[in-house]
Amino acid sequence: MSKRLSGLDRVKEAIRTFNLLERGERVIVGFSGGADSLYLLLALREIGFEVSALHINHGLRETSLRDEEFCVNFCKENGIEIFVERVRIEGERGIEERAREIRYGIFKNYALEKGSKIALGHNLTDAFETFIFNSLRGSGIRGLIIPPKVGVFVRPLIFLCRDEIREYLREAGYDWVEDESNLSDKFSRNRIRLRLEPILEEIFPNWCVRFLNTYINLYEEREFFEEKIADFKRENLKFAEGIFALKLSGKIEVLRVLSEILNVEIKPLRQIFHLKNLGRFDIAGWKLYRYNDYIIGIRKKLTLEDLNLRFVGEGRVRFRREGEVVDGKKLKEIFYQKRIPGFLRDIYPLVERDGKIVWVPFVFGEDAGRFEKIDVEREDFFEVLKFVGIL
Repeated sequence: MSKRLSGLDRVKEAIRTFNLLERGERVIVGFSGGADSLYLLLALREIGFEVSALHINHGLRETSLRDEEFCVNFCKENGIEIFVERVRIEGERGIEERAREIRYGIFKNYALEKGSKIALGHNLTDAFETFIFNSLRGSGIRGLIIPPKVGVFVRPLIFLCRDEIREYLREAGYDWVEDESNLSDKFSRNRIRLRLEPILEEIFPNWCVRFLNTYINLYEEREFFEEKIADFKRENLKFAEGIFALKLSGKIEVLRVLSEILNVEIKPLRQIFHLKNLGRFDIAGWKLYRYNDYIIGIRKKLTLEDLNLRFVGEGRVRFRREGEVVDGKKLKEIFYQKRIPGFLRDIYPLVERDGKIVWVPFVFGEDAGRFEKIDVEREDFFEVLKFVGIL
């Protein structure tokens, strides 16, 4: 007969410290059958939460069906509701990243459908490995830790070390399944685990527990920094969907916000500070332009919806064509007279009726209808232009 688990006080402490869960809240545990997720499932139930398990079978290993069967049987024997999703991943390259994207997509769908949080089994040892891995990749403070919570995802084991979790399960008489890929030195994280961590144990005995204070310090500094970035964005960023404007006010803030928008590392973005006025820099499917004290980003493949605009009225909305004439004047010249920069003219919405351009908002003609926001939470194209002083 299994005994009560040890280590629950530190799970409770993590939940309390980071406000991960409310008392009695429903939680779905990402359950792989491994030691971490098994301990998490049992610990949350023992603490008093209403738990379910979600097992995702990627079918990437010969033992995938074994793991699924273990999870189903374990939950059945312990009276825990379990959901099983089988997915298929095509191709040979980038499989791990695609599997992660699919997995997190499924997690989010279940969280929305069931109205619950998703608990993941990342622990303090995982956090240390992330710290080492990302620091050597040149990450800033934002990437140095696994955050204890992001949206619907929570990590209640973040105060426990991997070896401790396994020892607690052994003491309580529980078995688990091992992912054989964790023993392969083909992956960088595994090499850290298999080669570096034993050396650390010789130099700094109990190094994982020692890392806890560093983790908490990094988290608090990260939260402070995130608050500052949020304040900066409110004052200095106007963002539609396919166009944004960012005021060049503070180097590190600008780099962090651009990195977040474009989903790229900071290093190549430093070039923007060397752009001359109206200069252009292309990256990650975006065109970045320097316009006075602003960076204006335009998605390369752009639609009217990307401008967060919906037209209400008679006529058809489109972008201009080369050499178009309005009332005997080239549209290009009208744009020039209204001081619309060249890089914006091809994405400026205009209204056509009966084959004629009847309205170019703020540029030509009288209102031929109105434009509404598609997403009221975001700025639209015209608000972005007003922000930088073009309109």
